Amino acid sequence: MVIFAPIFIVLFLFVAWKMYSPSTRNCRWRLNRALNKDGKTYQRCVTCGVEVMTEDGAPPKVCLAGQAEPQD
Repeated sequence: MVIFAPIFIVLFLFVAWKMYSPSTRNCRWRLNRALNKDGKTYQRCVTCGVEVMTEDGAPPKVCLAGQAEPQD
C-alpha cells in the first residue's frame, strides 16, 4: 500500500493540473433554462455579466469578458 501512495499523489496532481484553466478561473457561469430558445442554452457569467447562448449546453471554455457586451 505504501508503494501506491506516491502513484496516487502524482495522479492527483496531474488531474488537478489538467483541470486548471486560467482562462476561465474567475468565470462563474449560471444557466437559466427559462431563457433557452431554438435549441440553444442561455448562460450568464455572474462575474462580468456577459450573456451568451451556447449550442451544446455547456458553459464557454474561455472568458468572454470584453468580447461581448453585457446586457442588463
